[in-house]
Amino acid sequence: MVPAKTLSLAPPLSVVSVTVVPLGSEAVSLGAAYAAGLAVGYWPDLEVLRANWHRAAVWEPAMEPAVRDRERENWGRAVDRSYGWARPD
Repeated sequence: MVPAKTLSLAPPLSVVSVTVVPLGSEAVSLGAAYAAGLAVGYWPDLEVLRANWHRAAVWEPAMEPAVRDRERENWGRAVDRSYGWARPD
């Protein structure tokens, strides 16, 4: 089952490259635990960890590359124009 918050990422992910979404929402914490386990010898090697990892979804860009490049450039211009937008009180 794909987590609901993963589904909300679908539109933004249509602009980027292929994105693999891990199963579970605590991927960073799990990665830290895996690294600690490797460091102390709990896990024998990376192959054991790879076998333990599962993906929830793979998102592939739906836009044509030329459209994606143009929209990414437009997004970058919008971000540039937003600098200094908020005024300190």
